[in-house]
Amino acid sequence: MINFKKLSVAHIKHHRAGFVSLVVSYDKTMPVPEPGQFFMLKTENRLIARPISVHNYFRLLRKGAV
Repeated sequence: MINFKKLSVAHIKHHRAGFVSLVVSYDKTMPVPEPGQFFMLKTENRLIARPISVHNYFRLLRKGAV
């Protein structure tokens, strides 16, 4: 089942070679992401969504940030 949620970008970090890290708000009603799971990220001004992998969710969970 596909669920759509509107999330906000909390932080953007630009890395070398054009890589970007995004920290997005997380809706606590959403299920906990599983290892290897992707979210489809779509901005309001784009037609096509992009697959984005989940990284460091559990580290944030241990810190109590989520």
